[in-house]
Amino acid sequence: SLEQSTLSGGINNSGLIQTIYSGSSSAIAISLNNSVLSGGITNSGTITSPYDGIGIALYQSTLSGGITNSGMIDVGRAAINLSQSVLSGGINNSGTISGYYGIKIDNSTLLGGISNSGKIATANADVYLNNSSLSGGVNNSGFIGSDSSAGIYSYNSSISDGISNGGTISGYSGIRLSNSTLSGGIINSGMIFGGRSAIFLSQSSLSGGINNSGFIYGDNSSIRLYRSTLSGGIANAGSIGGYKGIAFNYSSLSGGIHNSGTISIGGTGIGLSRSVLSGGITNSGAIV
Repeated sequence: SLEQSTLSGGINNSGLIQTIYSGSSSAIAISLNNSVLSGGITNSGTITSPYDGIGIALYQSTLSGGITNSGMIDVGRAAINLSQSVLSGGINNSGTISGYYGIKIDNSTLLGGISNSGKIATANADVYLNNSSLSGGVNNSGFIGSDSSAGIYSYNSSISDGISNGGTISGYSGIRLSNSTLSGGIINSGMIFGGRSAIFLSQSSLSGGINNSGFIYGDNSSIRLYRSTLSGGIANAGSIGGYKGIAFNYSSLSGGIHNSGTISIGGTGIGLSRSVLSGGITNSGAIV
């Protein structure tokens, strides 16, 4: 634990860090409080903090050198928690992260993006941004899966450099933006699955478009926009499935919709309600 302190050279764990539940407050395995750490945090071992515990927590702190996990972080609350803090160097996971939240960024700034080639599996949101900014984008070639919320959930936040998925992103929503901005678009060559919607924008803006060469499936809607703006169009060379393929409500899309793949649905393939689309709709594939 660092309290109003400065540490250079980083923190490196290849063994076991385990907290003991006190019953009165959240136990934290690695804690920075009003502190500065340079050299990053690297875990190739095991970090465990049961019940309401947290793995790595930054509060009003600055961390340079990023967080790298190739081991296991298994907690009861949040595996990685940033609150009113700045982290540069990004978060890179090639191991396993599990808990109620995976990566929780609250009123904070993350520079260097999030890269996952491992597994992030949680009960709530896997990657959650609240009143925060993330630059460097989110790049997933592994598994990101939420039991009850979104795989990637941005609320009142901004993400730059896009979201790229070559693995699997799943949850009640695969990717959800609420009152948020995303620049750099969404590129999918893997699978994005939603128990409700695979990609859902609510009162948000996305620039850079949505480009799919993989599989996007939502039980209700695969791609849904509500009171949102999307520029850069939607291009599908893969497969889009669900009850509704692409659904817009009170939204605007520029750059058109271009399908050279398959949109296979139980209801509506492409539906616009009180919305504006510029760039037209072109189909050289199948909409069935």
